[in-house]
Amino acid sequence: MLERSVNIEANEQNTSNLAALYFALRRFSDSVSVFEKAVALNPKDAGIKGNLADAYYWAPGQRSKAPAAYKSAIDLAQEDLKINPRDAEMLAYLAGYESMLGQSGAAVQSINRSLSLTPKDNQVLFTAALVFNQLNDIDKALGFLEKAVAAGYPANTLLDTPFLDNLHSRPRFQKLVAPVPPK
Repeated sequence: MLERSVNIEANEQNTSNLAALYFALRRFSDSVSVFEKAVALNPKDAGIKGNLADAYYWAPGQRSKAPAAYKSAIDLAQEDLKINPRDAEMLAYLAGYESMLGQSGAAVQSINRSLSLTPKDNQVLFTAALVFNQLNDIDKALGFLEKAVAAGYPANTLLDTPFLDNLHSRPRFQKLVAPVPPK
């Protein structure tokens, strides 16, 4: 349906959604080409640029493009934060981009600011898990995943996130994604 919608009349929303679907399906090369179109439709959107960077990171033969895209996403996020410095979601995105570039101090500062604004937001908690996982603090990453799921983040989607693949064999992760037996 999304492919059809984009073919009929591409806009930022349906194009970005299609690219995100390809990413979740691990069709990273397809995700790249569609996120590039979404960026062309809105080159000032930090989230779309960051998603393109993620797709570059995972797409075969395109990882070398990821750092420049993350840097661009950081610049866009910082511009957005000048307008609204209390945008917890944007601070979380910024932390994610910073962590992907190995900017650990900045990433921790950004995610802590985000968490201080919305300590129970399941998306922010999930992003905190991604940040700490990228920074190789596995215990903190798993702790934030547990908090995110407890706050309503869908546990069944954790297996779809390639940034969490390194956690799949860990008992705490397996417990999070284990099916809940019917009562």
